[in-house]
Amino acid sequence: MVTVLHCISLESVAFCIQGLDHPIVDGISFTVAEGERLTLLGPSGSGKSTILRLIVRLEERTAGAIHSGPDLIDDLPVRDLRRRIALVPQEPSLLGLTVRGNLDLAAELSGVAATMSYEELLSRVDLPVDLLDRSGRELSVGQKQRVTLARALIGRPQALLLDEPTSALDPGLQAGIAGLLNRLADDLGTAILTVTHSPQLAASLGGRGIFLRRGRIEDAGEMQQLLSRDGGSVVAQFLNGELRESS
Repeated sequence: MVTVLHCISLESVAFCIQGLDHPIVDGISFTVAEGERLTLLGPSGSGKSTILRLIVRLEERTAGAIHSGPDLIDDLPVRDLRRRIALVPQEPSLLGLTVRGNLDLAAELSGVAATMSYEELLSRVDLPVDLLDRSGRELSVGQKQRVTLARALIGRPQALLLDEPTSALDPGLQAGIAGLLNRLADDLGTAILTVTHSPQLAASLGGRGIFLRRGRIEDAGEMQQLLSRDGGSVVAQFLNGELRESS
């Protein structure tokens, strides 16, 4: 029997804001295994990005438990937690340093030595090595997104959390990012937890999917099955543009 090692597990996690009459996240439970691709899909306002922020403790949950491997995240220093689980934000942001300088700073702030050369890091994210000495401000949006991914990989985290990683990219570049994430999962064993409202990205990533609405899990399953639900399902309504922002 093969033992499945979970990088991340959530158990009945909730997040409430005082004065709001409904939870932002309400009773969420799921696991992410080593090397697995799991995508959180749903309309804006469904709690997807908040879940990522709770995992890396940018927000503190109000109920439930979150584990990184066997450890409750509350028992880990935040710096150690974010070495294990790296969050890649929606908007790629680089300082006005060279790409090498941005990577150096990320290594310094995380307190870890790079687990692979910068040349290999750029190769992993499909960038030429001659970008290392280019200013981050000179790069295209697509290049900045890939450098942001390379920066997140410096300490070789167990999991990558990606918040709408293709929202700023045109359709041609979106497919490239999906392929890149799939290779990272396969080659490095990195778990990939992605938030998106894009069915196209979700389909390209494959793996498992969870559909969220109003902070709750409405449906879950293998991604191709999830995206093929019949017309009466909440997922089909979303795909047909009948579900907008959660209320």
